[in-house]
Amino acid sequence: FLKAGPDKPGCITYDEPEKIAGYIRDIKSRNRWCILIVHGGEEFASMPLPYVRKMYHQFLDYGADIIISHHSHTVQSYEILDDKAIFYSLGNFTCDQRDQDRMIGALLTCGLTFSPDGTFLGYESAELDGVITHCTWGSKNFALYMLEDYTEELKGMFPL
Repeated sequence: FLKAGPDKPGCITYDEPEKIAGYIRDIKSRNRWCILIVHGGEEFASMPLPYVRKMYHQFLDYGADIIISHHSHTVQSYEILDDKAIFYSLGNFTCDQRDQDRMIGALLTCGLTFSPDGTFLGYESAELDGVITHCTWGSKNFALYMLEDYTEELKGMFPL
């Protein structure tokens, strides 16, 4: 990965908490809300590890409103904390990994509420819908289906 610098795009790493706090506070000073998209967490874990939960809670304390994480390649849990939310992993949206838990992902839809003056008040709704990556064995032809639309016929072509 490329580490970000003053004049260089790249990543901010977890070992830079003060830099992360500064960015979040700066974003919040200029915007109604701060939504973090985090490439983090442990690969292939079914639940967030304690250090990940602690770190994401700290991001909320810095002022983030929503944290949406991915990297584990598996769908993980979420937490709604007052008017803030953490989605620990949405899994794979589409991926050629062949293990069942890595073929399934989640599509997140959030409804946000605001006061008449534009102040962010919290969540009207947060909904997760399952998606599945479908491909036939030996093929690089992929299709994404809503989990509820994944038929028995499709399952027979690529059994889970």
